[in-house]
Amino acid sequence: MKNLSVLALNLLIILSLAAFTRSDNKPFPVIKGSNLNEKLMTLPDDARGKFGIVAMVFSLKAETDLIPWMDPINKTIMGNIMFAANVFFVPMTGAIKGVNSDMVKKKLKESMDTSLYKYVLLYNGPTEDIIKQLHVTDREEPYFFVIDPRGKLTYTTSGKYTADKLEEITDKISE
Repeated sequence: MKNLSVLALNLLIILSLAAFTRSDNKPFPVIKGSNLNEKLMTLPDDARGKFGIVAMVFSLKAETDLIPWMDPINKTIMGNIMFAANVFFVPMTGAIKGVNSDMVKKKLKESMDTSLYKYVLLYNGPTEDIIKQLHVTDREEPYFFVIDPRGKLTYTTSGKYTADKLEEITDKISE
């Protein structure tokens, strides 16, 4: 009976992980905007040739839940020469009611080191097609997408930071 309970628990964990991760190898949708240095950017084009990690938020709550990810991503991926990956933070300001991109830009510039400005893409356009293409189900959570060097979506996770989620991301960019 004990072995059956352990087996059922393991199966539940595996099914839960599968529900929160996608690996469809579909092209990542084109997202255009400007970074905090006012340079025009296009994803996935600006990530081509390397893996890309795209962190997106669709609400103020998601932005709050993204903050604990920043330091571990910076130390583990951005600050590590072992990973050939670009990291992009994308506040989807077109999806956040009552928020405009100028307000977000000002807030980010006040709170970020200038060396990170080039990694923030501000998108202020329509979001519904992107949300559908990326299978975003909860706009209150931050989403993290791994795209391969050809611009294909290879992995998705969402929610609050955990070391296990970051390890899954690093595993994907190490493949």
